[in-house]
Amino acid sequence: MDMHVLLNVAKNYVMLKDEEADLTEMRRRLIQEEREQFLKGEGKSYSWDEIKQMAIHKEKRDAV
Repeated sequence: MDMHVLLNVAKNYVMLKDEEADLTEMRRRLIQEEREQFLKGEGKSYSWDEIKQMAIHKEKRDAV
């Protein structure tokens, strides 16, 4: 295998891993923000029945 090709494969692998780590961090931050809003009583809370209906009927999710 050409050394240049091998170097590109390695670079792509590292970039992909960095992107995955960034997504994981973004998810963690989003969950933390939602948790803080919930604890402050901000935002919408859903009943168990509402959650079940949203799971069954995609149109009821309203961008949740």
